[in-house]
Amino acid sequence: MGRAPEGSRPAIGAIAVYAPDARGLPGHVGYVAAISGSRVLLDDSDWRPTPWSPWRQVHEHWVAASAASGYIYGGPASGGPYLQER
Repeated sequence: MGRAPEGSRPAIGAIAVYAPDARGLPGHVGYVAAISGSRVLLDDSDWRPTPWSPWRQVHEHWVAASAASGYIYGGPASGGPYLQER
């Protein structure tokens, strides 16, 4: 059956996907809560910005939109991404 639409441009409500890197860090995903210029506001969990940050909490943080390997958009594949900026 149909696949979810994917692309390289961020969209509010999309899932940002981060592939594993060459240093052995695992991949990661986050929910795109907002977009501002070339940055996205991610909501994610199990992300540790510092060694003393607690695990298993939802974090909200700004990152470069280009840092993601790609984005998965919601809705039907024929509908395309809903690109919004705030």
